Amino acid sequence: SMSPTLNSKGDLILYETASVRRDELKPGNIVILQSPKDPSTILCKRIIAMEGETVEVESRFSSNYATNHFVPKGHVWIQGDNLSNS
Repeated sequence: SMSPTLNSKGDLILYETASVRRDELKPGNIVILQSPKDPSTILCKRIIAMEGETVEVESRFSSNYATNHFVPKGHVWIQGDNLSNS
């Protein structure tokens, strides 16, 4: 879901965890996390919005329909760069 930014073959990802501990996350950062739906799955996504912000998300089925989502305290909104497969 991060194609074409990251490819499943040939790309090497280096990561650090100090930014999370120092509360330095910001929109645009790429993060690696455990899936909340399936903890055995590791996800790689981009931070789109921070707590307190509102995100407008277009419907997968119609570009004429969008919904707004408020990001609650202690959370961030993440998405893959390939929205059709994110």
